[in-house]
Amino acid sequence: MTSVRASLALSTGDLARCVTLAHQALSLLPETMAMVRVSMVQMAHEYLVSGEVTPAAERLVAQAAAMARPSANLALILRSLTNLARLQVLQGRLRQAVATYEEVMRAVPAQQILPALVGSPAYYFGLGDLLCERNDLAGASRLLMQGMELLQEKLTVDADIVALGYLTLARLKQARGEYQSALVALHEFTRLAASRAFVPHLSACATALQTQIALAQGNVAAAMHWAEGLSGHDDLSYPREGEYLTLARVWIAQGRADPDESFLSDALGLLDRLLHDAEAKARLSSRLKILLLRALAWQAYGDDAKALATLERVLALAEPEGYIRLFLDEGPALLALLRLARSRGLAPNYLTTLLAASGERTAAAASRSAVLVDPLSERELEVLRLLAGGASNEEIAERLVIAVSTVKRHVSNIFGKLTVSNRTQAVARAREIGLL
Repeated sequence: MTSVRASLALSTGDLARCVTLAHQALSLLPETMAMVRVSMVQMAHEYLVSGEVTPAAERLVAQAAAMARPSANLALILRSLTNLARLQVLQGRLRQAVATYEEVMRAVPAQQILPALVGSPAYYFGLGDLLCERNDLAGASRLLMQGMELLQEKLTVDADIVALGYLTLARLKQARGEYQSALVALHEFTRLAASRAFVPHLSACATALQTQIALAQGNVAAAMHWAEGLSGHDDLSYPREGEYLTLARVWIAQGRADPDESFLSDALGLLDRLLHDAEAKARLSSRLKILLLRALAWQAYGDDAKALATLERVLALAEPEGYIRLFLDEGPALLALLRLARSRGLAPNYLTTLLAASGERTAAAASRSAVLVDPLSERELEVLRLLAGGASNEEIAERLVIAVSTVKRHVSNIFGKLTVSNRTQAVARAREIGLL
């Protein structure tokens, strides 16, 4: 009965109560091993309340996954592994999260069974969110649509999973410049959250994302109106982190328009507080967002040296994991800072990838590509750069979150366009004509 109450708490997003009830379930004796496994998986959600993804928290989540694996309960295995993958995303370990989602596919022997399992929306939305960050918008869209279809079919889905699906869908629409469609998704989530009595901070996340979209559209007045109800001195609990990152964005936008006011210093003070919590709890994903906003605040101050020094830290941390939308979603000001960083020689390969992903191609790159009768696509250029770094097909597939067969097709296309027959010749030819 205790585990049932814990499940009901999850359905409204009340994760703190879920953790309490799960602990109670574990204390009941005698307890069947099946109930222990369920309770462990429920307890492993605690990091979504605290935002703590330190090694100790990871051990608890990994232990829950390890307990689930030997069982025949595919739904429990699915839930424990997607939970672990979401923790790894918060840790900033995107490559490891991809591997964990791949383990789900190995654990469910018949793939047609996956959509029928309880908890399957968490897989589709979680992996969709990850692909969206990697800028695989087509792949993310397919997964999100599958997850949304499942929401219509299943009676209960945890509130935080519903929020993840709708917020990621809105983010995807924003990335495509479909602002109205993004707002429609957020309004639909707000309506659903009210009808199902979700905890307030989930609806607040949607409102904060609406404000980010207003900023992206240049509607600073609407963003300022939203910000009136918040203060940089509020309790900055992790579930409200998204709101306060948006508040910092609003203050930075105001600071650009009026640098004599205290907006920029207030933003930096707020970001310092958020950074302290993120560092203490090992949330690299949060640190990256916070540091990017600090770079933008220094840029608005006109202090390019501090802005570039901060950006350099972010690039060094983000490049190994393949972050893309982290940068692009911050808009034109951040793109201008990326161009400045490229002109100073910072992370040249990564910055080329980021700026290409934004749709920008340098005049030099265009002229070099024009040497070829059939120029390389942006994706083929990405694969070529990884080839030059010595990556195998499997490593390229993991880095770009695509199938190995797709990598082989890209490599074959590269060979054909460069009129070469192997990797060594491809790299040499690319360097000869200035593509590398």
